[in-house]
Amino acid sequence: MDFSVALAAGPTALPAAPQKMASPHAENLENCREGFASCDYAQLNPQEKRAVRNAAEANNFMDCFHGLSDCDKKRLTLLEQQEVARAHRIQNFESCVDGLGTFPTARSLRTEPAKNGVDVLAHSPNHEISRR
Repeated sequence: MDFSVALAAGPTALPAAPQKMASPHAENLENCREGFASCDYAQLNPQEKRAVRNAAEANNFMDCFHGLSDCDKKRLTLLEQQEVARAHRIQNFESCVDGLGTFPTARSLRTEPAKNGVDVLAHSPNHEISRR
């Protein structure tokens, strides 16, 4: 059978590869890693519990880093708190440069330049600071 005849006959369905069914334990472990309510923490061994805690800490850090409401800042390490604060200052600065969000007043720029990350912009001749 040449190629054109095979095309004319139409596509043939290939049998689907058999999918491995996850064991109930593996399914529970994944539910715990994802933070789902269906997680049965008592069924995990110590190594799995440690992995679940690490995943929860990493997920919380990313929630805080991206400013999501699920963030629990009390669970962050000091280094993570500093990184989150730095990321928020950078995002705030970029929003100000782009004209998005709430731009701080001239007074707040003079009193808290390091906190809001826009001290360079405050002295730029190309940008006016709104006075409220």
